Amino acid sequence: PENFSGVHRHEFLKRVMAGEGALSLLTYEHANNMPVTEATAKLLLESSTTQFEHELSKSHPREIQKKIEKALRTAQRGIEDAMEKHSTKIKKLREQNGFILFWEDIVGNPARALLVFDEWQYMKRLKVTTAMDRISGLPSGESARALDGWFRTQYLLSAGGKAGGLTGTPVSNTLAEVHNNMRFFQPERLRMSNIQRFDDWAATFTVPQTGIEMDAVGEFRPVARLRFTNLDELVGLLAECWDFVENAPEIQRPDILGGEPQVVEVPGSPELIEYVEELAERADAVRARMVDPSEDNMLKITSDGRRAAMWNGNPMEVFPVSSADRFTKLDACAEKVWQLYGEHHDDRAVQLVFLDIGTPKLVGESATPQERDMAMGLYGALRKRLAFKGMLERQIVFIHEATSDEERSALFEKVNSGEVRVIVGSTDK
Repeated sequence: PENFSGVHRHEFLKRVMAGEGALSLLTYEHANNMPVTEATAKLLLESSTTQFEHELSKSHPREIQKKIEKALRTAQRGIEDAMEKHSTKIKKLREQNGFILFWEDIVGNPARALLVFDEWQYMKRLKVTTAMDRISGLPSGESARALDGWFRTQYLLSAGGKAGGLTGTPVSNTLAEVHNNMRFFQPERLRMSNIQRFDDWAATFTVPQTGIEMDAVGEFRPVARLRFTNLDELVGLLAECWDFVENAPEIQRPDILGGEPQVVEVPGSPELIEYVEELAERADAVRARMVDPSEDNMLKITSDGRRAAMWNGNPMEVFPVSSADRFTKLDACAEKVWQLYGEHHDDRAVQLVFLDIGTPKLVGESATPQERDMAMGLYGALRKRLAFKGMLERQIVFIHEATSDEERSALFEKVNSGEVRVIVGSTDK
């Protein structure tokens, strides 16, 4: 990391270009300083519309033709937005660093280059353009990290280079991630098989099925989703570049306590039931298009529902101070952590708590005690509940508090010695 601070950044990149090292290790943040040129980005993006243009040249019923035309317009708007963001990124890098080195400059001869992504699951969220209607579970947006990685990969592969990714979760949220896997590492196979367009791929390896599901506000509705078909053929295509690695025999994983995950149920409060009814009314208004999407939408309703489940009531209110005010999921968590703390006290066992809502935020030195409590969010509320039960506050740490390699090493030493008994952190951290 010190090589990318200030004046060292330019020197480090020059050494990479000169081929001084056989291998260069970079974080995504560091690699982000080396974008592809605007010409490369535009060429790669525009290639994605040719599949729709080719499809439009065929004879289709009018209704299908209209859907393909709409998908093409969506793809074209997506290209314009992506190019605008990419150009802005390049401009900012020039202003911040006073210079810019493009990915093409760093790579040199792409035919001799190899790019490997660690934690590749963060690259799966590419934009999916489709003419299909009313299919749930398809990604509607894309991440800047995924698009940036796709640019780099396609530039190398198109010139004879190689690319790979390491991950334990190649598919986690949607079947479209399998197609995105192939877009990254098997673009030529997609073209040869005439399934480069997502709809063609989906027509080959998936079928839409309708089932009854509970929505974000607790109501049951028919939902259409894609399910796999022709799975043997799909696995055969993926096996051309996928390597499946079994668990290493030297790694001993402990068994799950009780043999399976344990669900701790918390009864819904009257306040929660009342708030869920409000969410249902908001959802009906969104479906009927009675409200502008900028004011309210299903994503916002789902997010409010998650927070309401944690609050066990209206999430717009201050989080309940104690279980005497309202028993919440956080109270149930504190009880379970305290129970295990006592049962394994002699072993000085350590517990990991994953909490993705209400993560702590940094505040200035002039912040008031109340502002500091608010900044600690649900993490601070959990720490207070455990301290009230009898744990020492210094035994409860947040992974967010260790911001450097040195601080993380010091934290892990305290964990190994039993000085720290509970670590709270988000899934990403």
